[in-house]
Amino acid sequence: LGQIPIMLEVRENNTEAIEFYKKNGFEQIATRKNYYTDTGEAAYIMVKNWLIDEIVLYYQKLWKQKPINI
Repeated sequence: LGQIPIMLEVRENNTEAIEFYKKNGFEQIATRKNYYTDTGEAAYIMVKNWLIDEIVLYYQKLWKQKPINI
């Protein structure tokens, strides 16, 4: 099966979240300057390519369901 890119934005000064995402396989691919209007802070754009099988297993564990076929 294929891959699905999972993307997110995180405040540039949120080092705890950035490290969490990196530990979980995300990588920074871009920066959006002045992204947050309340502070003018930049956002880091991070992405992780998940295999569809990994996503199914993740949600099966999360929901404690029986295996599903897709």
